[in-house]
Amino acid sequence: MPFALTRRRVTSAIWAGLIVAIAAVGMFAQIGTVGAEGLLPWVASVPVLPGFFAALFLGLGRGAHGFPTQDDVAPYVLAFGSWWIVIDQGRAWWRRRARAKPTHSE
Repeated sequence: MPFALTRRRVTSAIWAGLIVAIAAVGMFAQIGTVGAEGLLPWVASVPVLPGFFAALFLGLGRGAHGFPTQDDVAPYVLAFGSWWIVIDQGRAWWRRRARAKPTHSE
């Protein structure tokens, strides 16, 4: 059982890392784009926004008044942690749900 728990957490971390990596590419792809040509990078960068807001409220950015920029590491680390928790807990809930056998009364 501990191996399955570790495996679930590692796979959740990999998924969270992929999500944040795609979002980071989207954040850097937005530099210099304006209007409709920046729509795809903007949509790709949406998963990292909770990390940016958390970094903003914690004052972890290097911009004016602690505002994070796309070069800061803190928003990406915070986004990774939040996605890791969401994915891991979602997978744990799904596993518990799959194990519970529904009772059919006929």
